Amino acid sequence: MVVVGESRLCKYISFLYNHNVSNTIGDKLKQLLLKAKREIVIVAPYISKNSLIDIIKNLDKVKIRILTRFSLEDFISGASDINVLSSIIKKNNIEIRYYSNLHAKVYIVDEEKAIITSANFTQNGMYNNLEYGVLIESNLNEMLNDINNLWENACIVNVDIMNLIYDNINV
Repeated sequence: MVVVGESRLCKYISFLYNHNVSNTIGDKLKQLLLKAKREIVIVAPYISKNSLIDIIKNLDKVKIRILTRFSLEDFISGASDINVLSSIIKKNNIEIRYYSNLHAKVYIVDEEKAIITSANFTQNGMYNNLEYGVLIESNLNEMLNDINNLWENACIVNVDIMNLIYDNINV
């Protein structure tokens, strides 16, 4: 079965892409985020303003864990937006941690569905760039265990660390 922007590889895996069609990765992720009941895990090295940020900021009853990079160079170059991270870290249900060498892009909702993609959590990644990904709707245990292990060993982003970055850049 082939749908515009999405093709079914097997019963639990769909192929997603962002070119020559209306956006599928961003739209599919939006659908998943809006249906979240318990937890959202966002693993993306680069995060900047995009329409999905407003959605996660309004999901007050859903726990949100964000694993990202947190690099002065990334903020100075504009790859990530310190103001976006600063606005979401203030929410009680959102926690941010980081790894300096993170490159993976994985989005998990309620431990049931995951999008693994080349798309960062940015406007270009979700809506403008040529990106590919897969939606997985089954057997996430091994991936969840690995991400949870990374999470436990990642550095915590807090207001003090955020202020250090602000002190070193013009925002």
